[in-house]
Amino acid sequence: MRVRHVSGGNSTVRFRSYQAGREAFQGVTLDLIVFDEEPPPDVYSEGITRISATNGRALLVYTPMGGPGEVTRRFTQDASPDRAIVKMLLYDICDLPGSHMTRDMVEAIKRNCPPHEMRTRVYGEDMLGEGSIFPVDEETITEPLLVNVPPHWFKIWGLDFGISHAFGAVLLLHDADADVVHVHHCIRLKGQTPLQHAVPMKAIGADVVVAYPPDGDNREMGTGEPLSKLYRDQNLRMLPHSATFEDGSVSTERGIFELWQRMTTGRFKVANTQQIWFEEFRGYHRKNNQIVKLYDDLMSATRIGIMALRFAKQGALGSGRPPPRSNAELNSPEAIRRRCDFDLFNPHGHDDWP
Repeated sequence: MRVRHVSGGNSTVRFRSYQAGREAFQGVTLDLIVFDEEPPPDVYSEGITRISATNGRALLVYTPMGGPGEVTRRFTQDASPDRAIVKMLLYDICDLPGSHMTRDMVEAIKRNCPPHEMRTRVYGEDMLGEGSIFPVDEETITEPLLVNVPPHWFKIWGLDFGISHAFGAVLLLHDADADVVHVHHCIRLKGQTPLQHAVPMKAIGADVVVAYPPDGDNREMGTGEPLSKLYRDQNLRMLPHSATFEDGSVSTERGIFELWQRMTTGRFKVANTQQIWFEEFRGYHRKNNQIVKLYDDLMSATRIGIMALRFAKQGALGSGRPPPRSNAELNSPEAIRRRCDFDLFNPHGHDDWP
């Protein structure tokens, strides 16, 4: 289709279908390409090639009802100055002049659509296979960042080591009086070492105990030592054993169920600054009745922390005390206690220890 342009020239508009394959997109130079619905990866790559000579633009416009495909993940997972993502909520439509959509209509959609579709239809998030593991409106678990954390609250790190994927650490605060768990801070790093993992953890909560999953007791191939020891060597306060429930079980489904119970009863909150946590939360889903173990590092770390919540300790956050200045200070009872891998006064973690 040729269209007379205001500049005096003519614009040519071409139409192609994804079914025709990447070959249908070859051989032309374009200034703009608009993808309606998510394209196959090879078609997307060919389209980007078509606009490279003109420094053109590509737009992808769709509601991701088909789930987080490979092209979508380029925008949501791989940062690049050449890409940007804009999410338009149904609430945004309500604010447009002359809009047909009202906030009452949006609330009606939220009430009447299936829970696992609500985030996609209302918030523009990816449709998640058979459904989100946590079909919870994230507004109900979001809170402002807690600036002054009470020292009497209990604190614990939950870890996901990231042996074949990213490392994840989540700092949980437990207000035992109200029995509310707060996700205060998250760390996610890829392709780095225990030393590099430990540095930001110690800057935020050096004296906070650390819970880890069963694979932390496996021998690391390079050193032959348990993986947890590599972190213990970085002066992190690792628990003496991997995280379990009170009865010794390590059921993933039980951990998910406990998290879901807390979320739906107002006993689980996440700081609004922890957007990387919410990214994983939105994408945590099942396929063929199985949890999809991709991009779930912080979700796993949160679950591990919940499993070991009874071992959380009171104390202040921060980088800890400065190094001892003398042998007397180094060998003081408090210094010795802090260097131990267990609580001298509660070595087995019993709640009723005298």
